[in-house]
Amino acid sequence: MNQENNRSLNAEAPNELDADFSLKRRVFATFGVLFAAFLYRGVYVTAPAFAETFKSFGTPISTITKFFTSYYGLFIYLAVFSLLFSSFWVVGIFNKNIALKVLNVSKYNLYFSILCFILFMVSVYLPIFQLGSAV
Repeated sequence: MNQENNRSLNAEAPNELDADFSLKRRVFATFGVLFAAFLYRGVYVTAPAFAETFKSFGTPISTITKFFTSYYGLFIYLAVFSLLFSSFWVVGIFNKNIALKVLNVSKYNLYFSILCFILFMVSVYLPIFQLGSAV
C-alpha cells in the first residue's frame, strides 16, 4: 500500500513540473530575456551620446545621471548575463528543477532591466529639464 502511494506521489511530481515548464511559458521567457538584453544594450549605446552632450553644456549634473553616464559599460555585461538565462531551453543539461529556477530568475531580470531603463531615461532627461527651467 505504501509503495503504491509513493509511486503515485512520484508520478504526480513530474506532471506538475512539466506544467510549470510549459512551452508557452518558455517562449514568453525567451522574449523577455531578449527584451531585457535589448534594454541593457540600449543604455550601453545611448549613454555615451548623452555624456558628450552633458560635457558640452558645462553645467553640474545629478548623481544618478553621473552614474549612468560614467558606468554605462556595466550594462553590456548585464545584457550578456541576461542572455545566459536562455539556457533553460537546454533541459538535457540541467535538471528540470534547476531549469525552472533559471526560468523564474529570468522574470526578475526582465523587471530589473525595465527599472534600469526607466531610471536611465529619467536621469538623462533630468539635466535637460533643469536647463530648460534656468533659461
